[in-house]
Amino acid sequence: MRNFRKITFLFLLSVLFFQTANAQQIEVKATIDSTYILIGQQTLIHLQVLQPEEAKLNFPHFQPEEPLTEKVEIISVSKPDTSTADNGRILIKQDYLVTSFDSGSYVIPPFKFQLVDQDFQTNSLALNVDNIQVNKDEEIKDIMPIYRPPFNWLLFFGIIALMLFVLALIGGGIYLYVRWKKNKPVQIFEEPEVIIPPHEIALQKLMQIKEEKIWQKGQDKLFYTQLTDVLREYFTARFDIQAMEMTSYEILTVLQTNNEEAKIMLDKLKQIFTTSDMVKFAKQQSTIEDNEQSIANAFFVVEHCSTSTFQVEQHGTISSKYANRAQNYHFQFFGKGSEYFSIMIVNWLLTMVTLGMYYPWARAKRLKYIYGQTALNDERFNFAGTGNEMFRGFIKVLLFYIVVMGAYFLLNFKQMPLIAALCLFSAIFVIYPLAIHGSYRYRMSRTSYRGIRFGYRGDRAELFKNCIKWALLTLVTFGIYGAWMDMNVRRYTHQNIRYGDVEFNNNCDGAEWFLLNLKGYFLTMITLGIYVFWWERDIFNYYINNMSIQKGEQKARCYSTATGSGFFKLLAGNLLIIIFTLGFGKAWADIRKQHFIWNNIKMNGNINLDKIRQTEEEYTDAFGEDAMDFFEIDLA
Repeated sequence: MRNFRKITFLFLLSVLFFQTANAQQIEVKATIDSTYILIGQQTLIHLQVLQPEEAKLNFPHFQPEEPLTEKVEIISVSKPDTSTADNGRILIKQDYLVTSFDSGSYVIPPFKFQLVDQDFQTNSLALNVDNIQVNKDEEIKDIMPIYRPPFNWLLFFGIIALMLFVLALIGGGIYLYVRWKKNKPVQIFEEPEVIIPPHEIALQKLMQIKEEKIWQKGQDKLFYTQLTDVLREYFTARFDIQAMEMTSYEILTVLQTNNEEAKIMLDKLKQIFTTSDMVKFAKQQSTIEDNEQSIANAFFVVEHCSTSTFQVEQHGTISSKYANRAQNYHFQFFGKGSEYFSIMIVNWLLTMVTLGMYYPWARAKRLKYIYGQTALNDERFNFAGTGNEMFRGFIKVLLFYIVVMGAYFLLNFKQMPLIAALCLFSAIFVIYPLAIHGSYRYRMSRTSYRGIRFGYRGDRAELFKNCIKWALLTLVTFGIYGAWMDMNVRRYTHQNIRYGDVEFNNNCDGAEWFLLNLKGYFLTMITLGIYVFWWERDIFNYYINNMSIQKGEQKARCYSTATGSGFFKLLAGNLLIIIFTLGFGKAWADIRKQHFIWNNIKMNGNINLDKIRQTEEEYTDAFGEDAMDFFEIDLA
């Protein structure tokens, strides 16, 4: 029993000694960054504890926004930060961010820590809070700046994606409704049908026959059957005759003409038919020279008929509409960068010297050059506009601009910003349709081809009324109807263009245009801008593929052969040219653009350009033309 009491006594003594030793090794301390702050300012209180690693010391427990004293509040509490110290001890740090909104001197009581049944406390702290000295002469401002949270890119792109999705749903619904109302089948991004001219089809087939050389394998009859079938199919498409059902003699009779060049073509065609008939019906063996001459003559016949202007005549009971069906009209551009640069540099210098007053003459020279270098079937267009005409229009536009902006700034100066804004928007509403109408009327009247003028027959009042209606619908639909407005204006203006007695048509549709651009937005964002070149291709192709011309029953439609890679080469190349020439290469960039445009516009139809009559009159008021240029309204 005595031994048990001794053991118990020694155990309690050791525990007491251990706690005393731990207590002697524990140090707690409190410091403050600044003992003086202004109302609303913040400062940090630092707690430090140096203790043995095995000791379990309990920190004081405070919550954010909990008052530390009656007038001092805790804003935030940091997480404890532990590091290794000396003699097997560790250092624990914790920070308290505090503030006060009442002036005065405050004593922050010691912070208490607890180890089993023993308490430790820090030193007390003093904090002086002073009022802000207000200067009545200065502007009142916040004590602290407004807190701006970091930008949330994930939320931003999420909102953009949601908006585009909603726009897609709205656009798709509108498109389906419009199609349903018009009883048209739903078509989504369907590529337009490209009409290949008959002569190109025939030349491709002839090239295939030439490469196969089946006559060298003893298949002369098959060779001439294929050769004459290609020519008969071509004559059927080219002259709208039943060539597949006609004899060789009947075809030669229909194509008979007094034209000397055509007689050469007919002689070559006669050689092909004669040799073919002898091989197929008389079973005569043809020579290699005959076969090679026949294939060469076939190429000559097709190429001659595709470019000649002779017409077939009716003989006996042979049925024919005698029209140049499916003729391929080719556009060309002959401009050179060096020539255009010489025009531009003179224009720049004279415009600067005259403080901008030479600009109308500069614009007239540029248009005259561009039009004069553009050709259809090797015959060039002509622009007859003059600098004097454009200068008068320029002065009118300048006066209109001065009056509008003068009224705008005057109303703002009179503290009437709402009325000023209404006046400005009203002026834009007025100038937009007037500029479009005037520009088309002037530009078309001053443009001619083969001595016959273009013209514009749109009604100014009708266009003005429609533009106001379309603009209001665009505002009400938060811009969505803008696609329909764009196509409505384009369709109205194009359908009122005339070239002599030839009418222009445009079949563009607002729903298709909206979806085309919506698709472009989506894919451009997804591909980080790479798709923009293919978007440009879609826009260009849509403009061109919906254009056509008509003269009575004769029609011709345009189609584009532009590609996304072509636009990439054009735009990227032009950008590099302008950058590396410090802007002086813009002339070459503009010419490259014109070459690209006209090389990719094709037209196919049966309109006889020789029988177009002059019907349009001259118009020399260039106000609309200058307004379009001044306000950068583009309806190209």
